[in-house]
Amino acid sequence: MQAQIYPLERVVIEGKEIFLGMEKENVEKLLGQGQQNNSQSYYFESELRIDYDAKACVQFIEFLGGAGNALLKPTIYG
Repeated sequence: MQAQIYPLERVVIEGKEIFLGMEKENVEKLLGQGQQNNSQSYYFESELRIDYDAKACVQFIEFLGGAGNALLKPTIYG
């Protein structure tokens, strides 16, 4: 599944846009609850991690999957 990265702005996964600063509630409407760990949520078999700040807004988005059989295929700059 393709994931397009727009640095310092957002990621788009299958047409679902996750913006930096977006409220956790809105992320969960798009992606579901995910696996929770403190102020972090994991999605797509832990290939994507979203960190939230003290106000429960997206602070950081990280792709954790490796090459090969990864579910997510992130691209940047087209």
